[in-house]
Amino acid sequence: MVFDEGFNYRCLKRLAAGLLAAALGLGLASPNATAQTCGEKEVCLGIVLSAANLDRLEDARLEGHRIGDVLTERVRWQIEKFATSLRLVHKTPIALDPRHVAATENYAGRARLDDATKRVEGWVAGDPFPDIDPGDPDAGYKIIWNLTYGRSRGYDHDHPGISFLLVDAESGLERFQTWALRRLFMKGRIAGPPVIGDGDTLEKTLLYAQTPQDIKGLGSFSIRYDTGRLDDSWAYVREVRRTRRLSGGAWMNPIGSTDELQDDFGNFNAYPTWYDGYKLLGRRDLLVVAHAQAITPPEGEDDPARRFPNLELDAWPHWNTLDNWEVRPVYVIDATPPSEHPYSKRVLYVDAESWFPYMAEAYDHAGEFHKWMIRAFRSWTTEDHPDGVAVWPEWGNTIDFQRMHATVFRASPDWRYNVGLAPDDVSLAVLEAEGR
Repeated sequence: MVFDEGFNYRCLKRLAAGLLAAALGLGLASPNATAQTCGEKEVCLGIVLSAANLDRLEDARLEGHRIGDVLTERVRWQIEKFATSLRLVHKTPIALDPRHVAATENYAGRARLDDATKRVEGWVAGDPFPDIDPGDPDAGYKIIWNLTYGRSRGYDHDHPGISFLLVDAESGLERFQTWALRRLFMKGRIAGPPVIGDGDTLEKTLLYAQTPQDIKGLGSFSIRYDTGRLDDSWAYVREVRRTRRLSGGAWMNPIGSTDELQDDFGNFNAYPTWYDGYKLLGRRDLLVVAHAQAITPPEGEDDPARRFPNLELDAWPHWNTLDNWEVRPVYVIDATPPSEHPYSKRVLYVDAESWFPYMAEAYDHAGEFHKWMIRAFRSWTTEDHPDGVAVWPEWGNTIDFQRMHATVFRASPDWRYNVGLAPDDVSLAVLEAEGR
C-alpha cells in the first residue's frame, strides 16, 4: 500500500501528537501506569499499552505471558502506526448460559463431520465438537462449526438502536446511522423444542434502518438454511416501496455504503460449506476484548463523541476504541473463500473455549492485506431466565486499510435476548411494514 508524501506527513504529525499525549499520562488508567512494570516483571494491571511504551513493555509479563508474544502482527502494527491503545486487565472467565453448557454435556458425542460434504450430522444443541484435536485434519472445519452452531448467544435477538458510524481516517466522522435487527435461531435452541419448523432452516434475520430520514426503511430479510443451500434474501427499496429478491450470492456482497460485506458481519457470516476449506494454523494466547465495557449513552444526547466516550472520534484515525484487553486462548484459522469472493483469504482468531471470533483479517486477490475486523464481546442477561446469558459484541470495527476508511458499530443498552420471537416476527411482511 502506497501513500502520498503529504498523507505520510499528516499521519506522522497526528501520531506524534498522540505519543506526546501518552507520554504526559493522558488516557492512562492510573498514575502507576507510567511505570514499566509492577514488581519485578509483571505489568501494572490497568496500564494502557501504546506506541509510547510498547518497546519498553514488550518483554514484560501479563499474568505470565510476554506482552510481545500475545499481540498479533496486525494489532502490533496498529499500535505502532495508527495510535491504537490497549488497556491491559486480568483474564476472567466468560459466563456462559448454564443451559448451553448442559446441552453440550447432554448431547456430547452425537455430532459427527461427514467426510464427503463437510456438513455436521447428529447435532442437536450446544457445542458440536467441544474437544478439538489439533492433529485432526478436519480441526479447522470443526472449529468453524463450533462457531456456527456452538456459541452461547441465546436463541433470539432483538436489537433496536444499533449505531453505525462511517469514518474516514483524514476527515473523521462522515455519517451516523441507527438500525434495528431481529434474529431468530431455528435450531440448537436451549429452551423449549430444540428445533422450530422442519429442521432445514438455521436462522432468520431482519435488518432495517431507523435514522437518518433519508435511509429510514431500507433493509433486508434473509433465511439461512442448514442444508448448504444459498440464502433466500430480499431487500426493501424505498423508491418503489417494495421488496426485491436478491441473488443467492448476496452473502458476499457489500452492505450498502459500509466497509463490510455480508460475510463480514460478526467477523464471519457464511455457511461453513460455502468456503473452499479451513486450515488450523495453531492455538495461541492473545490479547482480545472478551469483557467489553458497556456504555450507556446520555439520554437525548445526539453528539456521537458524547454518546460513545471510549470511541476516539476526535483523534486520528478517528476509529480507535479504548477498552479492556485480556489474554485468552484462541485458535487461528486460515479460511479460503470461493474464487468469486472479494477476498482470497480470511484469517480468524476464535476463542478456544467459547468459539467467539474476536478478530479477523482479510486479504485481496493479490495477497495484500485489505481489512481488519474486531468484535468486542461481553455477557448480556437474557429475558427468559434469571441465569440466562447471551455473549455478543458491545462494539466492533471493520477497517479497510486500503481505503483508510472504517465502519464502526456500537450496541444499545436496550438490546434484548431470548424475548420469545416467533417466525412471523422475523419475516418479509415485517420488513415491508417497517419500510412503509
